[in-house]
Amino acid sequence: MQSALDEANAAAQKAAESEGKLRKELDAMRKAAERNAKNVAPENAQAVSDFTSYYNQTQELVNKMNGILLKLVQKDPEMAGKLGNALIALSDAIKKEIKKEAAV
Repeated sequence: MQSALDEANAAAQKAAESEGKLRKELDAMRKAAERNAKNVAPENAQAVSDFTSYYNQTQELVNKMNGILLKLVQKDPEMAGKLGNALIALSDAIKKEIKKEAAV
């Protein structure tokens, strides 16, 4: 039981670290979009607006998922570990997709 709790705590910690990194990256992109908003070509204005909206929604969802993980660590550490790993995998998939698009 202690081993499962240790694993879940480690997974929750990794998820929190991943969330923090993702949050910083998204915040940097949001700030860059805000700085450049005045220089956005009219045909791109809707895309920037949509991005900002989706960013805010994503940030809210990540906060909610992290809150669930923190509560679940106490009740079901094994499940918390699995869900934490899923959140980390999601973060990694987002990073890979962004890198792939940036390389085009």
